[in-house]
Parts: sequence; structure tokens; C-alpha cells
Amino acid sequence: IVQYLVLRWADSYPDLVDYSDNLRQLEGLKRHGVLKPAEADDLFEAYRTYRAQGHRQTLIEEPSTVAADCFVEARQRVKELWRQFMLEPL
Repeated sequence: IVQYLVLRWADSYPDLVDYSDNLRQLEGLKRHGVLKPAEADDLFEAYRTYRAQGHRQTLIEEPSTVAADCFVEARQRVKELWRQFMLEPL
């Protein structure tokens, strides 16, 4: 979602491509009003939580997959935002 929005809006807000990491790109998308603060915060939190879990599992040498009941709320919110930005016309 983040990468799509950066590419979609880079012609209007060229500084969106100054950084390649999702977190600073999310900040830029929020700053320019492409994402509402709550949308950016939800994506940031989902990304941060998922990455932290992946790092923990790597450190203890476990597979990176998680149980289906992990991240349920975050996955639902990301699905909602995916539908909003990817399926609705601009």
C-alpha cells in the first residue's frame, strides 16, 4: 500500500521518494494529506508489530510464519485500507 501510494503521488509530492523505507514514506504520505493520520498510524503500527515479531522469530531460529489468530485486528485494518486505496477509483 505504501509503495503504491508513494508512486501514485510522487509527481505531486516529489519528496515522497527521498526515502526508501516504509516508515518515513508513511510520514510523508501523512504530512501531505494522502493518508489521514489514523490511516498512517494504523499502517505504521501493523508494519512495526509484524516486523518486530519476524525479528523475534529469526533470533530464536523459528520460521517466520505465525498462527492465524495473530495480528487479527491489524490484518483486518490493512485489508480495509487495501480495499480503499487499491479497489476504489482515484
